[in-house]
Amino acid sequence: MEPEHFQLFIKYLYTDTLNIPDLDTAQGILYAAQKYLIPHLAKHCVKYLECSLNLDNLLDTLRIAECFKESHLRKQCLKVN
Repeated sequence: MEPEHFQLFIKYLYTDTLNIPDLDTAQGILYAAQKYLIPHLAKHCVKYLECSLNLDNLLDTLRIAECFKESHLRKQCLKVN
């Protein structure tokens, strides 16, 4: 995990606020959320990934969905056309 991702993760734990600027950050924070068992943060990251899903980032998002076993996100990726 990148230091800036960890910093946002810690900030979320203390403030319950999160501003995800990009796909890479969402992936890093999702990793931390799953590792440290914080499901509401993981849902926030997945929601960001779903909302930002487009043809340009489809393969990256699908890879993230597969890697983190996010079946709903995977299904959303497969629906994009």
